[in-house]
Amino acid sequence: MRWLQISSDAMSVLWAGMMNQLECRFDGNQCILVGALSFDSAAESEKLIARLVEREESLSVSFAEITHVDSAATAFMVELYRQVSLAGGQLSFVDVPAPLLSVLAMTRLDTVLPIAT
Repeated sequence: MRWLQISSDAMSVLWAGMMNQLECRFDGNQCILVGALSFDSAAESEKLIARLVEREESLSVSFAEITHVDSAATAFMVELYRQVSLAGGQLSFVDVPAPLLSVLAMTRLDTVLPIAT
């Protein structure tokens, strides 16, 4: 029998790689975000914004399957809203996690961004 040995350094690299994952699973006109929306996934979030703006339709973005958020999630929401609005589209955010809603309320972005409750 062979044993697989993974060092703690390899585990931290694996964990860091998992934290960088951000995907969108489409269900009709809803994008269900899957993974982490954080500074670590900023490059993926920029690509995702470009893909979502290209769809040229009303769009709902769900946070239901997000595993981690930090303040980069706020930047993602503002930038996506800005670009969709400039393109003439409509957008709503659903299933926004409570900690992120608190940040949006403190910054008063909850009065600007289209957040469905």
